[in-house]
Amino acid sequence: LMSWKALKDIKGNLPSPARKKSSKKVFDPNYPWISISSNKLADHFYDTGLFECEWKQSRFLKINHPYMGKLSFPENENKPSRTITATKIGTSREAIIYKSEFRRKGDGEFRTPTIREAACMMGFPITHQFLGGETTKWRLVGNAVCPTVSRAFARQMRKELELYEIKKPIVCLDPDLRNVNNLNVYSSKKFEAPPRRNKESRFRRHPFKDGNITVTLSNYDIGKNEKKISKWKTSVQYGNGKGFPTFNFPDGFYTKVEPLIIETKHGARFLEIINNGFTEEVGQRIALQEMYEIQQSLDGLLEPTELVAKVGQLIEQIVNSQERFVQNGRIIFKNKQAVPVKQLFALYVINKIASIANK
Repeated sequence: LMSWKALKDIKGNLPSPARKKSSKKVFDPNYPWISISSNKLADHFYDTGLFECEWKQSRFLKINHPYMGKLSFPENENKPSRTITATKIGTSREAIIYKSEFRRKGDGEFRTPTIREAACMMGFPITHQFLGGETTKWRLVGNAVCPTVSRAFARQMRKELELYEIKKPIVCLDPDLRNVNNLNVYSSKKFEAPPRRNKESRFRRHPFKDGNITVTLSNYDIGKNEKKISKWKTSVQYGNGKGFPTFNFPDGFYTKVEPLIIETKHGARFLEIINNGFTEEVGQRIALQEMYEIQQSLDGLLEPTELVAKVGQLIEQIVNSQERFVQNGRIIFKNKQAVPVKQLFALYVINKIASIANK
């Protein structure tokens, strides 16, 4: 049986999806005795680039998920592939995402695998064809049982039945592209308006996880798991697991936090930045929701995911990750004697965002 392969062994042995038409030979990364002309390699030379809002959503869920561990972003190509899901999506935690070969920033900077790459990860030979459009082909690949796994079972069954061993897989050596909807277009895609979210989509974001705490901006009550959106809320989650305690903070609570921030080493500098330019980028409640749904910032106002991301960046630049805020009877964070100063700063600005939005 073939030994396991890292992603780089699959991806690195296939041509770049950005390559122009060529007759150069391509060798199968799983079945090295198979080689075909690059022109016969179907479903690979097309652009699977993601909108910036899509890959940023996936990145957040991979490296900053509210209650699940970290995953690599982009993929760690020195490891085997994770599960190929039956649904092709570039915004999920489970999505496999690469840096795009088309060398763009923002929209199209990262991409999902091509159908051919995904099929090779699953152990299909490069000569095997899938029928239908891209979504259907992806579902066929994702729902399949890896041919190499099937072969392992069959090999063991033949051994138990005392049948002779078939040492070399029987595979097609030349692809039959008749009636195949070949996805190859040999060009980059155009990025226009990003996909819209559903009307009244729920929002939940925190700048970072630190000290087993997250400070969260949301448009629904997380503790009650409300299905309908309401006003913007500030909450703190204790623990990184699903169902850990959540405490809400009322609008205007940031005024009680401000004197405590001033006492910290970098507090004055932080407040100066937040109160001189940043708050002007916060929209009203309806505007924030509309920007979230169209996934775009408008008229000098930041879309809420961008707002929270900027909060995280500002705090990370200013505060040493080792600094602690000792409460000493001034209870802001329940059941905690000391918390990272970063979280005190996050509570201040997240609550200020919610307070401005709800005016």
